[in-house]
Amino acid sequence: MRLEPTPPARGKTAPKVHSVSANRPFVWLVAGWRDLRANPIASLAFGLLFAIAGDLITIFAWRNGQLFIVATSGFFLVAPTARRRTLRNQPAT
Repeated sequence: MRLEPTPPARGKTAPKVHSVSANRPFVWLVAGWRDLRANPIASLAFGLLFAIAGDLITIFAWRNGQLFIVATSGFFLVAPTARRRTLRNQPAT
């Protein structure tokens, strides 16, 4: 069975998909290293907080699949927000 893409509804366009080059993750790692060197105490504290929160989510939501998925997704939405503040030269805390 072959699946054909459905055309977008009349008057609507399909969303644009951005491509990411293979070296882009290394750019992100360099940016993370730069953040760590710029403010090591806050970076390590934030990392420890995320590690503990991730463990707590896993421990308490493991048996409830829906809660686990929602909690994990929300958990990972916080980091880009903090990073965006750093890029704007605003304090992360």
